[in-house]
Amino acid sequence: MAPGEALHRAPLSLLTMQERQMLFYLANEWYSGEGAIVDLGSFLGSSTVAFADGLKSRDGTFGHIDAYDLFQVSRDQETQRFLNKKEGDSFLEIYQSTIAGYEDFITTHPGDIKGHPWTGGPIEILFIDLAKSWDMNEYIIGEFFPHLIPGKSIIIHQDFGNAWNPWLPVSMGYLREYFEIVLDECPSRVFQSTGPLPKDLLKVDYKKDLDRQSRLECMRYSLQASADQMRFKQHGAMAILLFIEDGKEAGIEYIDTIINDPELPDSEKPFLETVRKTINIWTHGWAYENEMATKF
Repeated sequence: MAPGEALHRAPLSLLTMQERQMLFYLANEWYSGEGAIVDLGSFLGSSTVAFADGLKSRDGTFGHIDAYDLFQVSRDQETQRFLNKKEGDSFLEIYQSTIAGYEDFITTHPGDIKGHPWTGGPIEILFIDLAKSWDMNEYIIGEFFPHLIPGKSIIIHQDFGNAWNPWLPVSMGYLREYFEIVLDECPSRVFQSTGPLPKDLLKVDYKKDLDRQSRLECMRYSLQASADQMRFKQHGAMAILLFIEDGKEAGIEYIDTIINDPELPDSEKPFLETVRKTINIWTHGWAYENEMATKF
């Protein structure tokens, strides 16, 4: 198989081809072997096989990936339609088909991530596609971030350019002194560690320990640090956060201001209209948060 051919193996992947190529590059060109590659949210295997193909294509003599997913269809109806499966069905066999031939590079951890505490030493590359709630985001920070290599490790937040998860720009805005933005391959944002993380920051509860103003300031930082397509996606996240913090009218008022901006590209309008419709569905922000915490 030619290098990179495995990137086409998962036709149902939710990752863009550009994102898969980026993961291949990180494993093939950037990775040094100083720490592990951890894939949090393998789903159908496109992220996992991109990393594995990157390792195999360089020389295959070092490097390993730890891949995590429940590998079980959630209660989310869109996911059920996407996979043509019902709630509770396993999709592990699809993942296994995607990574076939690369098993020597991969340790797969099926089930609830909280049942698999990290014991694998330093982490050099951390791919995150499981932080679908405040709680899960905080668990990942507390469990995996302590093992990042200060000044070296790379984090890829796959949902960063995704309005539905405002806790990501809030938390990374809060931790901005310890990470620099490397690049955006929307919806993914890539960060690099700039130094050791103080232990107290690894235990922050972003809903209880931060007040409203602090959360909004962190979100504003992430928005202001964004450009082009990512900036408009962050406007969507800000609207969702304002909905959570201040209610439906605040979220809709904000998103309407962005939608009516004459500088908004036509290509971004459908996404922001979807954000508006999402806010309009829910009566309260806490109901939205609860749904996000249980649907994945």
